[in-house]
Amino acid sequence: MLSFTLVNCSTDDKGEREYGVASINFLNQGQAKNVFVLSDSGYTDTVLEFGSISAVSGTHTVRLVPDVANSTAVEGVDYTIVRGTDELSSGESTGNFTLRFLEGPATQEGKTVVFRIESETLPNTTYNNVQIVNVSLTCPID
Repeated sequence: MLSFTLVNCSTDDKGEREYGVASINFLNQGQAKNVFVLSDSGYTDTVLEFGSISAVSGTHTVRLVPDVANSTAVEGVDYTIVRGTDELSSGESTGNFTLRFLEGPATQEGKTVVFRIESETLPNTTYNNVQIVNVSLTCPID
């Protein structure tokens, strides 16, 4: 005996899943990113990736925004945003931001910085809108 089941794909367990609507989120699968600044390195650069659930039409600017109220790391002291805006053009669905974490203020106990993603022309998805970055100082293994 053969049977078939039809499934409607309009929503999923994450809430919103509007197929065909370009909306942005971090590509972090809900996980914090751990960054280790090596002693005597001066700094460590890291990349945060974002994407749209479908390719965009037109040109859209996407910004990385620090959430200072929920962060222990301070911009300009513990880190700098090397590239805090990206532009998605027609047909694209991913982009990235670059951060530089500085050795001088880094501690072995670690600090946390929380980022949000924003665009004036693209809505956010209902998930993965926050990227937590944990940064700590570590010694190189000899």
